[in-house]
Amino acid sequence: MDATRGVTNAVLLAVTLAIFNALSKKASDLAGLNGAVIFCPLLAGKVLDTYGNAGYHILFIFLAVMMVIGLILLTFYKRLVKKM
Repeated sequence: MDATRGVTNAVLLAVTLAIFNALSKKASDLAGLNGAVIFCPLLAGKVLDTYGNAGYHILFIFLAVMMVIGLILLTFYKRLVKKM
């Protein structure tokens, strides 16, 4: 029963956030952020249930890689907007 606790909590959080975002007026403005907020708890729950404590290492590496990709894309986007 404890093995599925992380996934269950992640799904409940994702459903709650999805309902909140559907009711929010600013949901369309923050669509990318909303997707990340719903996706990350699901990913974290699955990874931690599958790999146990080693899942934290995998999860933090994944989040660091996503952060670097986001910073690179943001830099290119800012340069593109400056040229317009």
